[in-house]
Amino acid sequence: MSRDSLLKFSETILNEAALRREELISGLKERRDEELSRTKKEFSEWKNEYIQSEKKRMKDESLLKILNVKNRAFRMIIETRQDMFDKVFGKVIDNINEYVKSDKYVEFLKSEFEKLIADMKSTATVCEVRAEDKEIMTEIAKNYENVSVCVSKSKLLGGFILENREMRIYIDNTLDRRIECQKEEFYKNCELIIEH
Repeated sequence: MSRDSLLKFSETILNEAALRREELISGLKERRDEELSRTKKEFSEWKNEYIQSEKKRMKDESLLKILNVKNRAFRMIIETRQDMFDKVFGKVIDNINEYVKSDKYVEFLKSEFEKLIADMKSTATVCEVRAEDKEIMTEIAKNYENVSVCVSKSKLLGGFILENREMRIYIDNTLDRRIECQKEEFYKNCELIIEH
């Protein structure tokens, strides 16, 4: 083979190697770009999911903290409300303790009992009272059929509870209940109603 042929042959081989090298580099660049694009897309999706989950976690934590603050505030309001009630109605309780020792209280028991017992239609009725009032109420109730007087299991300031199971009637006419109603009225008037 002649020297020119060898040079031509080597040049052809070199050109072909250069061409293959360029094709290989081009193919590697395409694969690299595809991999980068895929990785970038996956990373972007992961990043968005992570950001959304962190936002949700932070929102949940914030809501929990807000609820905790609201609960503490609510507890403080309830405690303050109870303290206010105790202060305002403490004197009322003292006055009631004096009132239940008076003749006016006996008149109250008699008039309230007579007014309410009329609706019971002579069926078995239980009248619950505090221990101190059992004798008085027994005397008041003696003129009514089927009325039994007993000491209430609950601690009462005064008044009575009538229960007629046959007629499904339950009347809480205690001084405790009247104070409770006044307490709610007091809260409304003083704008101390707690809404959840």
